[in-house]
Amino acid sequence: MKVLFISRRFYPDITGGGQISAYHIAKAVKSLGHDVYVLTFTTSGYKEEDLDGIKVFRYPILYVNIPLISHFLNLEGMYLQMAYRAWRFTGRIKPDVVHLLNIESIYLTSWILRIKRIPSFATINDPCLCSVGDCVDHSGKSCLECCPSKAFACLMKKRGTPRGFGYLKRFLGSIYQVIHCWELKSSAKQVTELFPVSRAIERLFLKNGFDGSRLKVIRNPVPIKDKTRTDLGRRLGISGKKVILYAGRVTAEKGVHLMVEAMKYIEDAVFLVVGKGSYKNVHTRYYEHLEELVRRDNLEGKVVFAGFVEHRDMGDYYSISDLLVLPGTYYEPLSRMLLEAESYGIPVVASDVGGNSEIVDDGRCGILLKAQDAVELAGAVKRIFGNHEVYEEMSDHCREKIIKEFSPEKVGQDLVEEYGKYLASH
Repeated sequence: MKVLFISRRFYPDITGGGQISAYHIAKAVKSLGHDVYVLTFTTSGYKEEDLDGIKVFRYPILYVNIPLISHFLNLEGMYLQMAYRAWRFTGRIKPDVVHLLNIESIYLTSWILRIKRIPSFATINDPCLCSVGDCVDHSGKSCLECCPSKAFACLMKKRGTPRGFGYLKRFLGSIYQVIHCWELKSSAKQVTELFPVSRAIERLFLKNGFDGSRLKVIRNPVPIKDKTRTDLGRRLGISGKKVILYAGRVTAEKGVHLMVEAMKYIEDAVFLVVGKGSYKNVHTRYYEHLEELVRRDNLEGKVVFAGFVEHRDMGDYYSISDLLVLPGTYYEPLSRMLLEAESYGIPVVASDVGGNSEIVDDGRCGILLKAQDAVELAGAVKRIFGNHEVYEEMSDHCREKIIKEFSPEKVGQDLVEEYGKYLASH
């Protein structure tokens, strides 16, 4: 079978867990003996490469810089460029199926594939039907069923009250976001079959009127990893202490501030924060707020900011970590950070929101939090650290769960089975 994957970005061009998952998905299908091609996009020049036997074709995306309308022009222009390349590239390699690996790939490209009568499948790894992007409304409550009036209220209120010209800009941006969400819904309905990565994302699509017969939950894969010997702890000055890790976007909805506050109640441990802002070395007011919390509560030495770390170097950070935390409000589709921690046998403490409960078996892989509370978070950490036997059992169960439900072998077989079923019936 000849399978073409289309993705806005592809490993090693990483802005989040989605690109890492995309690589493992393509690699899993390739390992089953199929011909795998990847059509992806870059801001630099055209490039062809072989990545672990996967033929990767990187085409340039052009951007413009025009005040006020750059965001709109660049988004819609990107979709148009991706659709054009999909039209040309599918004619060149003639795939049996096309698999869209991220939300950006669905928009105009799904219409092109339908016109060309090429079976299309799409992995949904984002709460994309929410206009504000996190399935938390302006009152702080989880929200799965959006509508234009609710979306408009969230977009206008969630980031504070705009003033003057800022109000007009926010108003116009809100209208565009509502249209943009409708555009995605229409485009997603052109795809042959959708693969939400969790039951949480499946519920989101069902709530928004999608046909359940076109939805099939297929997880993102993660290979089992072993911890390695490293001197990273010595270099960071945290040797001999329990390490509590957070690695990802350092933003308010991820709840990093709660763990900083919780460190007031935890002894003989250090909170290691890997990441900075929303991408690489972007410094934000929220990041500065975290640094101020550390100074205010005299937590220097108990909270360590490591900054941005390339994914290829994350093995050392997982290797020195004893626990991972994700205490935010963001409606996690299927957190790559939680999956990778468990693949190393690291227990986790996470909010019971989105797809977190599908990774964390409460009491067996770690603890699911019922509230956004620093005291509850500290208590959960101390319960796990306080009993060595329980800790080891949790560690073992983490790895067992990854092997059983998230292994590349299982995910690859699930995908190929869905491709084959459609091709056999048409």
